[in-house]
Order: sequence, then structure tokens, then C-alpha cells
Amino acid sequence: MLEVVVRGDEVVVELASEAPLDSAERGELEEALLPGGLSVLVADRAVGSGRRRLELRVGAGALGYVQALRRREEALAEQLRCGSAELPARVARLLEGLGEADALRDQLRGLVAQHWRGEPEQLS
Repeated sequence: MLEVVVRGDEVVVELASEAPLDSAERGELEEALLPGGLSVLVADRAVGSGRRRLELRVGAGALGYVQALRRREEALAEQLRCGSAELPARVARLLEGLGEADALRDQLRGLVAQHWRGEPEQLS
């Protein structure tokens, strides 16, 4: 069963499906809803047992959505001082660094606790 609700440039589709649609299935659905037109899938989530809700933007709404994504991408790239293409690798490096900082913080907390208990301090 497929239910489609259209509100201006927004299309909400509910269908019977356990798993998220793969890219080929999403493309087929977008083409069926708007043949030859611009559409962008913005959400795919479970809404009940065996039911999924897909939210799409079409036409001018899709173009505005893509433009907003591009502006956010450019702002992130500027903040991280890298090009848009390098964003995934840059974020991965930052997360790795945060993990290392967390480990050092935990080690420091342990040393401080040892110090206050009067135990000999040992660095690992």
C-alpha cells in the first residue's frame, strides 16, 4: 500500500517496507512521482511495523533544498579550512583527535586520583 500526500513543493510517501529503500529504489520512486522533474529525498524513516515514511522536495522546493545544503557545506568547509571534497576526511581526523584527547583526559584523571590517594604516579 502506498499513500502520497502533496503539500506545495513537499511530497510525503508512506509505504509498506521494513528496510530503507536503496538508491535504485529511491530513484525509481522519485521518477514515478515526478517524471523528468527535479526531486530530492530528504528523509526515509520507519513510522511503524513494516511502514516507512519518505519525504521528498520537488521542483523549486528541491532546488532550494539543494542550495541550502550547498551553503551549509561551504560554511563547514570554511570553518574547517578545507575544500568541500575534503570535508569527510577532515571530520574523520577531528573525531580521531577527539578520541585521543578523551583517552589522555582519562589518563590524567587517573593520575590526579592516584596523587590524592597518595599512591605513586605512573605514566603508561
